[in-house]
Amino acid sequence: MVKFLKENDPEMIYIYGGDDPWTASGVTWLKNKKNIKVYVLPGGSHTTRIGSFDTDTQEEIKTQINAWLNKE
Repeated sequence: MVKFLKENDPEMIYIYGGDDPWTASGVTWLKNKKNIKVYVLPGGSHTTRIGSFDTDTQEEIKTQINAWLNKE
C-alpha cells in the first residue's frame, strides 16, 4: 500500500483521531497529493468520523466527496 500511495494519487479521504494509536500506522506522512486528503482530529479516537469534525471541515470533506462523485 505504501508503494502504491507514493506512486499514485487516487481519490481517497483518510480520517484519523489524533489520540488513536492506529493513527501512527496511517498515511499522515502523505504530502503534496492532489487527490488524497488526510484529516486528523486533535484529541480524536478510533471512533472519529466526518461528523466528529467542526462544521467547516465537515463541509470541506462532503464537498470533496460530492465533487468526485459528480465528475463526468
